[in-house]
This record gives sequence, C-alpha cells and structure tokens, in this order.
Amino acid sequence: MSSVPDHWYLYFWDAEWGPAFLKICGYAPYPLWVCANGHEWAKRKCQLAKAGVGFEALDNGLRSVEKPAVARSICARLGSGHVRDLLRRMMAVMPDPLTLDDRRAGFDWRFSVAQLEVSDTAVFDAPRRARAWFEAAIGDHLDLGRPERVSLVVDRRVINQRAPGLRFGEPPTMALLASVAAFGHVIGGLTNKTLRQHMAVHWNPDYSQGQASYDLRRLRLKGFIERVAHTNTYRVTAHGRRMATFFTKLATRVVIPALTELAAPLRPPKATPIPRR
Repeated sequence: MSSVPDHWYLYFWDAEWGPAFLKICGYAPYPLWVCANGHEWAKRKCQLAKAGVGFEALDNGLRSVEKPAVARSICARLGSGHVRDLLRRMMAVMPDPLTLDDRRAGFDWRFSVAQLEVSDTAVFDAPRRARAWFEAAIGDHLDLGRPERVSLVVDRRVINQRAPGLRFGEPPTMALLASVAAFGHVIGGLTNKTLRQHMAVHWNPDYSQGQASYDLRRLRLKGFIERVAHTNTYRVTAHGRRMATFFTKLATRVVIPALTELAAPLRPPKATPIPRR
C-alpha cells in the first residue's frame, strides 16, 4: 500500500448546494470528481425558501412541503448547468494543476455524469406499511439488478441473506468441504445429524448441533447445497460438489505436501571422506 496520498478530498460549503466535496488526483492527467446532493440544492434559500414554499426537512430529503406542485417544478429545473456552476466555484478557490500554458495548448477537463442516484422519499407511520411497500417493490424489481442483496430496515433491524465466507485453508472450512464432498449422503441427502458425524471425524468430536445449523445455512447461501422441499434435508448441488471436491483435492495433494516439504528441516549433505595417502 502506497504511503504517499494520490487523491485529495476538498470539502466545500456552497451557498446553493450546501455541503459538497471534490476529489482530485495529484498526478497527470489529474482526474477529478465532484459530489453534491440535489436534495440540499432544493432546500437552499435560493430555491424552496426563496420561492416562499414552506417545508419540513429530513437529513437527506423532504418530509413534507406546503406546495407540492411548486416544489416539484423547482426540483425539475435542476440540470447539468447547476453542477457546472458549482464546479466552477470550486475550481476558482482550489489550486489548479493546469497552468495557463496548458490551457492555451488545449488541455482541459471534459465532464460527464459518472454516477446518478435518484431517490423517492417515503415516510411510513407504522412498520407494517413499510413491509407492504417493501414487498411490492421487490415484486416489481425481481428482474433487475441483484434482488438477493436487497435488505429491509425497520426499527434499526436489518434483515438480509448474507453469510460469512468459507476461508480456504482453515481447518473448519476444509473439514466442511470434505464433508460436502463425501459420497455417503448422495442418496439420502445431508442433514444436521449426518453433517455432525462427518465433522466429528474430520475436525472436532464436540461439533454441536448449533454449529451444524450455522454451517448448513452458510453452505446453502453459497450455493453448495439446496433444501429438499418441506424437509430438513439438503441436497448437494452440482456446483457444490465440484467446488468441494476440487478444493479438498487441492489441499490434500498440493498445499499440504508443499507446506510439509517447506517446513522440513534442511539437513546438511554428508561429508565426503578424504582418502588417506
């Protein structure tokens, strides 16, 4: 990791945009990024307040406005020219890596929108209404992006479907992979009990039922196994069998022998006896 900073963050408080920042690289071709919040632009005195529209502000949005139609019209006016004006004000007070000779030679920045986030502020008066909205939104977006990574925040509780990774080389992980690659559960499937039996042999005789439930969930979320409908039995997927078999063989045939050889103490060669004359 470099100990020399290659990017610098400059923070601004703008009369029209409020808090914003500029990120610039100290090396040619000096790329730069500007980040600002359209909600803050709308709330500034030169926008809603200047138009005489009362509103109740949130940290990142508007909770309510007295004249929704006027507020909607003001927000619709926001365009690239406002962002360019903000950037122009920032560049006027920050050190410019391009000299006048550089600009006369035709060197300058070309600007584009790298990332645009559009949000719809929704305020719910009861958790059940938030859940209803969430379920409807998920139903409308099942074919977009990565719905498995969508999470719901209600009363500061986060509900998602993420699981810790399986770290190759760690004894519990290697024992778990060896258990998945075993042939014994191809017909009858993998259960909490059979997993405990395998892990007791490969890793820890005291491997508990709770640990097995935790590892079964990890394996399911990683695609190694899938639950048989209406049962507590799991079936190893084709992907899971390939990955478990590959990494188990890699450890037993390559990694462990190589580490064992490296760890073996080097013995000095036997001295060749000098013949007597």
